[in-house]
Amino acid sequence: MLIDFVYTGVIKNTLGEKNGRKFAPYLLTCFFFILVMNLVGLIVIFPGGANLTGNIAITMVLALLTFIVTNVLGKKHYWKEIFWPDVPLFLKFPLPIMQVIEIFGIFTKPAALCVRLFANMMGGHMIVITLVLLIFIFAAFGAAATGGSLVVSIAFTMFMLALDVLVSFIQAYVFTMLSTMFISMAQEEEHEHKDNVEALVPDAVEA
Repeated sequence: MLIDFVYTGVIKNTLGEKNGRKFAPYLLTCFFFILVMNLVGLIVIFPGGANLTGNIAITMVLALLTFIVTNVLGKKHYWKEIFWPDVPLFLKFPLPIMQVIEIFGIFTKPAALCVRLFANMMGGHMIVITLVLLIFIFAAFGAAATGGSLVVSIAFTMFMLALDVLVSFIQAYVFTMLSTMFISMAQEEEHEHKDNVEALVPDAVEA
C-alpha cells in the first residue's frame, strides 16, 4: 500500500507511465531508505541514536544522487532551456544573465534537498535531547524541582518522539516528491513544454 501510494500518487502522476517506471526504482529506494533511517534514528541506543539522516554527509549524498540522475539523464529541451531559455534576447545576450541564473539553479535544487532533510531531522533530535537534559539540569535545584521537571520532560519528550514519527514519513515523502519534480522538469520534451504553456496561458498564446 505504501509503495502504491508513493508510485501512483507522486511518481506516476508527475512523470507519466513511461518515465514513472524508468525512475521508480531510484525514487522508491530513496523514499524507503530515508524513511527507515528516520525511524531507526528515533531509537536512542547505538546505532539507532546515530541518526543518519541528521548527518549532512548522508543527506548530501542523497541530494547528489538526485543531481546526477536529473542532469545526466536530462533531455535536450532541458539543456536548451538552461543555455538558451525562452526569454527576451537582451536577458541572455550579450550578457548571459539568464544562463547564469539557470546554471545556479541547477545546484541550488539539490542543496535545498540536502539542507531541508538534514535540518528537519537534526532539529527534532536536538529538541528531544534538550528536553531530556532538563531533568539533569533541574536535579541541582533539589528533589522538588527534579520531580517536576521529570514529569514535564518525559511528557514533552514522548510528544516530540510521536511527532518525529510523523515527520519521518513527511520528510521521506517530501524528498521523493521534490526529486520527482526535478527529474520531471529534466525529462520534459519541447512539445510537452508548449502544451503546458498553452494550458496555463491560452489567451496569451492565441494573441
